[in-house]
Amino acid sequence: MNLLLILAVTFVFVGCSSNNPTEPGFGPGTFVSKTAQKQNVLLEEYTGIYCGYCPDGHKIADSLANVYPNNFYHINIHASSLAALYVIPTGEQLRQAFSISGLPGGVMNRQKSYIYASLGYGDYFTMRNEWKNIAQQIMSNTAYANISAKTEIVDRTLTTKVQIYFTDDSKVGNGENYINVVLLQDNIWGQQSGGKELYPAMWDNTKQQYRHNNMLRAMITGLNGESVGNNTKGTFYEKTFTYDIPQKINNEDVVLKDLSILAFITEKTPSDAKTVAPVVINVCKSTLTIK
Repeated sequence: MNLLLILAVTFVFVGCSSNNPTEPGFGPGTFVSKTAQKQNVLLEEYTGIYCGYCPDGHKIADSLANVYPNNFYHINIHASSLAALYVIPTGEQLRQAFSISGLPGGVMNRQKSYIYASLGYGDYFTMRNEWKNIAQQIMSNTAYANISAKTEIVDRTLTTKVQIYFTDDSKVGNGENYINVVLLQDNIWGQQSGGKELYPAMWDNTKQQYRHNNMLRAMITGLNGESVGNNTKGTFYEKTFTYDIPQKINNEDVVLKDLSILAFITEKTPSDAKTVAPVVINVCKSTLTIK
């Protein structure tokens, strides 16, 4: 079983990057590590405001992120008819690509679990009580590529520089590793079935609303990401991506200080998910500076 991202007030949010920004063999401005590292975990949690048990999934994912702050990252993807208000097209496309039919449902590093396939939940579906064990399994593996990112927002224009270093040869063909950059948002207040009962820390009795965090707002590199090209041992990849941040998404204000950016590298893409798992090799939270 294969169990198994001009008032000069500046906000700086710290994410993962190399502890040795000028390692031997790298020029100035290089911040990705060339030392082989263990895999980080990406949980894509499919959720919805009409899903009564989803707040319990949020709580479990938040707990794991607190225990493994530099190794566990999660995205709340509002999808299906149970999500309504917060669905974005690429989020729904992801749900369909991974055949997620039940909420809350987690896809971990986009690996096939097969656990619930016979029940109609798809090859990738995992239950929230399994996330900790699967995460620990993933974190015990060595990744063949490291990833790091730095982001700056100026006048609602987001610029993310991503660097990847292959510490070993890729397990897929040349051009078959993909970089993905995604935009998340915290502190979106709204309705949520089961929120008060299952995750009271996120519930405001005065507002009678639930605080949604880690919500997928945009896939900056699109559904499938973008090929990194050469993927042999010793390859260094760098690219800068830009995105104009709208004032609103789905009628919700996009508040700059509430944003975060994840970058991750995959084998293959969600479009391939029906035939081969588009496994997440590594994931990182970008540093973020807002000017």
